[in-house]
Amino acid sequence: MSREYMSTEIKYYNGKTKRWIREPKTKFGCKFTAFDIPNDDEIKYFIDTEWEKEEIPEKALNYLFLKVCPDNKNIDNVFLKISALNDVYSTFLSNEEKIKIARVITCEFKDFDDRINSGKVDALIVNDLCKSVKNVIEKYCYSFATKYCSHHKENLYPIYDSYVDIMLKWYRNQEKIGFCFEDKDINCRDYGKFVNIINDFKEKFSLKSSIKQIDQFLWTAGKIFFKRYE
Repeated sequence: MSREYMSTEIKYYNGKTKRWIREPKTKFGCKFTAFDIPNDDEIKYFIDTEWEKEEIPEKALNYLFLKVCPDNKNIDNVFLKISALNDVYSTFLSNEEKIKIARVITCEFKDFDDRINSGKVDALIVNDLCKSVKNVIEKYCYSFATKYCSHHKENLYPIYDSYVDIMLKWYRNQEKIGFCFEDKDINCRDYGKFVNIINDFKEKFSLKSSIKQIDQFLWTAGKIFFKRYE
């Protein structure tokens, strides 16, 4: 392996280990260092310069979820939202799987709208949705479930993604930064714990940025600075 790259091995909750390679550029522009202590100015700068390519798909999803099909009672509307998410985020769901998930949401989760609109995070809704979906398509679909909930309430439900995961774990391992999870082996794929980690991250660094902005920052920074090395 070239000396230009720095690697870090992350052990996941299921015992698997993946090696991630950090690209040699540690500076973003001349202003941003992805592994310095995060602050609101740098998060804004990063989102303003790097998130632009994601902005149109995100606005389209927000329009669909919040204006066109805000509830989750009609299977056609839910299928449309699942299909749009699948296309934008490349979640690799077949039409048959999308239909089955739409049936789960409209038939098994008749209180979905009440729970998602309660004004506070219902972490169990993500975990429950994953379990119910797994029963019909044999996939846990954790990241998809976080995306589906987030696009209803983006500042309550952060999105889990492998890039977000690696950035959080990187910050956790940097002693000079001082961000520590409550448990060093914490499972980010337990949604209640994941939400707590994101909120702890916001509080630890006294960030005024929204949960959505922190989410965008972690995902974009992870995508730029890391790649998975199997």
